[in-house]
Amino acid sequence: MFIKKNKTIIATFIAVIAFVFASGFVLASMPKTITLNINNEIKEVKTSSKTVREALLEEGLDLDKLKVENNLDDKVRNDLEIIANTEKTVKFTNKGTLTQVSTYTNTVEDFLKEQGIVADDNDLVSPSRTFKIIDNLAVKYDDVEIEKYDVEEVVEFEEEKEYSFDLAYGESEVKTEGKDGKQLVNKEKTSINGELVSDKEVDTKIIEEPVKQVTVYGSKEVVERPINFDTEKRNNSSMYKGQTKVIQKGSNGLIKEIYENKGEDNRTLVKKETVKDPVKKIIEVGTKARPVSSGPASSSALYSLRQFKFNGVVRWGGYKFTYYSQSVLPGRGLRIPGRHVNGNGYVSDSNGYIVLAAGYGIPKGTVINTPFGGQGKVYDRCGNCSPNWYDVYVK
Repeated sequence: MFIKKNKTIIATFIAVIAFVFASGFVLASMPKTITLNINNEIKEVKTSSKTVREALLEEGLDLDKLKVENNLDDKVRNDLEIIANTEKTVKFTNKGTLTQVSTYTNTVEDFLKEQGIVADDNDLVSPSRTFKIIDNLAVKYDDVEIEKYDVEEVVEFEEEKEYSFDLAYGESEVKTEGKDGKQLVNKEKTSINGELVSDKEVDTKIIEEPVKQVTVYGSKEVVERPINFDTEKRNNSSMYKGQTKVIQKGSNGLIKEIYENKGEDNRTLVKKETVKDPVKKIIEVGTKARPVSSGPASSSALYSLRQFKFNGVVRWGGYKFTYYSQSVLPGRGLRIPGRHVNGNGYVSDSNGYIVLAAGYGIPKGTVINTPFGGQGKVYDRCGNCSPNWYDVYVK
């Protein structure tokens, strides 16, 4: 009876073991609900897979291109979350240098951190840091450095102009001395990837006000202008034609004008007066005809050729005489008939007239008296000679 009782206990134990095993097998084979978090995209799936590896393969994922945070051999259970990220290629421009990088990160910010870059608010990141990483995404990062600094600058004083009629135009006096002020300029320097792109003024604060300079400028302008004199000509019948005589010298008059001149076309005439009246110039002009002789008058010479050459100039009878060597006579002696040198040393024609040169106002053939022992006759021109000036040709 004891043996029979023990067999019953053993049979019962075996039956319990078998039930538990069968129950566990059934439970293990039942579908389970799990969460798949792939690249931060979450979805719930039902699976009969026993391990994480099997569950991922069941979803058609390539384990060689997957980074799984779970252990692949972990058993699958209800409410299990499997977290994994796929491999992606990023075209990364880092401070101007383009590279191609493989990553399992999901956002631009995580990708930058993976590259050892912690971007601050000034840095330029494109696309935005929260942007999702997808395959062949182009990511650009530029390091932006902003430096703020202060500069003290001089504020130049301004000038205020005043005008005084008590000062002459062109003169000035400083009434109040000017003084420069100071200002503090807040500036901001921006560099991208080490290259300066801007250096701008942000704010300005006056720390010492400038003092305006007041300058008084003279506005009294005095202008003097001449009044040109007139010339009056009077006939004199006692003087030969071609002769002139100044009997009154002319002189200019003077006008004074006083202006108030404040510059910039602000000029007003205040007073105008004649300081000095002009004096006219009076010239007497000869109207008497010169005597014409058919031949030279016989007379003794008042000046020998030697005296003439020694003096250089002889003034006689209202005339001015200078001498000229006959060697300058062109061609055949200006076609002087009977050209010869007389006993006194003067070049003469066949009629005994001394050869003369005169200004263009005296007609050729004009005969005048001379102090050289005979009358002279004009054959040639003297470009510089005045109406009463004659050149005498000598040997």
